[in-house]
Amino acid sequence: MPEAELWRVRLPWSCPPELVLAALEHEPYLCCLTGVWAGGGTIIASEPLRVADPQEDPFALFDELPEVTADVAQAAGAVGGGWFGWFGYRLAAQIEQVPLADARPVPLPDFHLAYYDHVMHRDAYGFWWFEALATADRRAELEERLEYLRRRMADQRFRDASPGPAAPAPLRLTPEVAAHHLEAVAECRERIDAIERDVKHDVIAFLTHLAEIVGPEARFVHQGMTSSDVLDTTFAVQLSRAADILIAGLDALREALRRRALEHKFTPMIGRSHGIHAEPTTFGLKLRVKAGEFQTAEGEGVEERGLRPLAEFHGDARYGGDFHRADMAWAKHAAGYGLTAEEIRDAILGARDLSHKGGHRRQREYAERTAEKAVRQMRE
Repeated sequence: MPEAELWRVRLPWSCPPELVLAALEHEPYLCCLTGVWAGGGTIIASEPLRVADPQEDPFALFDELPEVTADVAQAAGAVGGGWFGWFGYRLAAQIEQVPLADARPVPLPDFHLAYYDHVMHRDAYGFWWFEALATADRRAELEERLEYLRRRMADQRFRDASPGPAAPAPLRLTPEVAAHHLEAVAECRERIDAIERDVKHDVIAFLTHLAEIVGPEARFVHQGMTSSDVLDTTFAVQLSRAADILIAGLDALREALRRRALEHKFTPMIGRSHGIHAEPTTFGLKLRVKAGEFQTAEGEGVEERGLRPLAEFHGDARYGGDFHRADMAWAKHAAGYGLTAEEIRDAILGARDLSHKGGHRRQREYAERTAEKAVRQMRE
């Protein structure tokens, strides 16, 4: 094959790979490599320059790769193009003696290979590139191809948006199924409590019972949900709901104090200063002052409630990064419970492991301030 130059152009895309695939779904021989197959990124290719014939020697095809010239800095991490496809099991028989494989319902060829002289490459840092092994006779066509891809991805359907995994729908129980649901929850709690008495761990007890219901697939649950995700997020829900109850109670109490203050506007009482009697005052004034204090407390409560305790969706440290987009879909669902999701997560060191991290610190400080106010009000 003739000499080729590695041509690499940065693309202004921020979309996930599935949107690029959707934009090119009708193109011939569309293929995609992602994850560890692509060095931690994604390679998408279509419209190959050549498709190998099933009768060709697949191993000899690799001798047809062009001599590539490229700047060293530009070539770092680049793919450019090449032969993409797959080798079947029976192809090994050309090299060594292998046992016969079971017959497939739909027979497949021994191999399938196609040569692509250009690819769309999303590197491990999330940047998209148009990369090509450009020969002199193909340069003009590749430039046209680049312009076509730019126009195609500029379509509103494919630009900077991701369908992503669907967020769960709100849980709504009809009266017909509510009783059955509550009965099922009670049975689950009873079973989880029984398991916890043996294993001495609440989350393991929950996961064990989940495995009893779900089956073998339950082994994947821990990849996306750990004990930290469950306990810290449910604690955040408790704090949010408790705050709503306290704020509503303070509002009712303040209104009651104002009403009673008007009733006792002229009810005399002895004043107090440093533990001894002082100038006479009225009971209504005392109540009105106290109502003002509760109004201040309510304002502080609303402000702190506005901090919105964080929901955590880390997953296992080994797999947490792979679930980031799914996490964001579920994070939107968490907003319905008065929570905010962490946009920057650390699956290796979760909030429970680092006491100074935002979510855990926010929950702790909120609980401490609420307790301090309660004690202060009781003393007064």
